[in-house]
Amino acid sequence: MDCFFVSCERIREPKLIGNPVIVGMGYVPGLSRGAVATASYEARAMGVKSAMTISKSISLISDKDIDPSSEKSGYYRPVDIQFYKEISGSFRSLLDEFSDTTRHIGIDESYLDVTKETNWESVLNFSQNIKETIEKTIGLPSSIGVSSSMCVSKIASAINKPSALVIVKPQNTKKFLQNLPIERLPGIGPVTSKSLHSMGINTIGELSKTPISELKYRYGSKGLDLANMANGNDRKKVFSMGPRKSISRESSLAKITINYDEKKEIIEKLSLDLGSRLAYSNTLFRTVSIKLIEPPYKIHTRTISVPNATNDVDVLKSSAIYLLNEFQETPARKLGVRISNLSLQDVNQTKLENWDV
Repeated sequence: MDCFFVSCERIREPKLIGNPVIVGMGYVPGLSRGAVATASYEARAMGVKSAMTISKSISLISDKDIDPSSEKSGYYRPVDIQFYKEISGSFRSLLDEFSDTTRHIGIDESYLDVTKETNWESVLNFSQNIKETIEKTIGLPSSIGVSSSMCVSKIASAINKPSALVIVKPQNTKKFLQNLPIERLPGIGPVTSKSLHSMGINTIGELSKTPISELKYRYGSKGLDLANMANGNDRKKVFSMGPRKSISRESSLAKITINYDEKKEIIEKLSLDLGSRLAYSNTLFRTVSIKLIEPPYKIHTRTISVPNATNDVDVLKSSAIYLLNEFQETPARKLGVRISNLSLQDVNQTKLENWDV
């Protein structure tokens, strides 16, 4: 995800879009402590860097909310990690719908093995669909790299940020990597970079030609990884981190609505979509949750559990509508339904007639 913390802040504060934005932690006005967690591309162009002290960053870009007359005005926002986790959960759930094999790394990065879902001829359209769906459904910009290995995909995703889409076909891998600086390779930090430069190795292409025995002698097992990655190979594979814990559907509204019937209709549609997925995957659920985003971006969630696991779409739909009733008069800009506590279909099921919602 591009400038993830900043992008999240822009979702709930559209006035931040296009302006320099600093997101930091541990800052107390008047004190020098506190560091930049991330900065928008506009702020980076003005000299702000990650890990820079907040006091220094604010000297480069003053806060418009405090000093609107400054020529170098931007915005400072404190880290709101719970909010970012909520947004992260939304885009992770969305990505899970594009592939059965996903590996989520940290709060803002994911890998998908889409070998079963697409091929090299159609992967461009497939990837554009992912980007557009994330933008439309969640409101976040993203960058995508496509290749036959995790490391090359990661490098490709960062080449033309923001909003990049770079595809590296297997036959073009070495050419793509050849002239890139060694710092582009995952795992090469300042110490390893300095050491490689001292050996006269400045590009990934030069690293790929270095004898593996020499790299292993200097860097141990890491040397073997460096040699593999420099040649476009990666011992790491995309694998799901355990069974899926939940499935969700969300819908952004074309315009904010307070009309209960409109909200109910969307919740019913999302529930039916989830029901279709349950039937296809032979999966049961025990817990239903809804999410309502109130403008500008206040997140409301409610959850209910049924006595036994089920895939009965009527139970799902009725449970979601029951939860929605608390928000009959709440304006909404986005709605979502999630099911969790999942299991395969091998137990007695709850039916609507047996459970009063």
